[in-house]
Amino acid sequence: MEDSTFTLGRIVNNRIGLDIWCATATAWNTSIRYYGGHFAQATGVNALQDRFGVRFGNAVGVYSNHNRHVFDAPNFELRQAGSNIAIPFLNQTSGSAIIARNMRMEA
Repeated sequence: MEDSTFTLGRIVNNRIGLDIWCATATAWNTSIRYYGGHFAQATGVNALQDRFGVRFGNAVGVYSNHNRHVFDAPNFELRQAGSNIAIPFLNQTSGSAIIARNMRMEA
């Protein structure tokens, strides 16, 4: 996927809200624009589970560069509790240039 625009709505009670993934050697994700997005996790839902708003990942041995992803006005309410991890953006690739503007973080 390349040079695309997505309008995101409310994404709630997921371990990973948006999973941007490459599964084959010829797949890639680059130059994508995202508008909005409310990534939320209720306090009482899977309280011990780690929470990630957006994860960039790839299968072993395939394309591993996610570049130029621009997020405008995302909202993260991931509710870190106890020893769980709450991360708005997790990049497990070699990619760079993941930009968030006007981002809101709560809890």
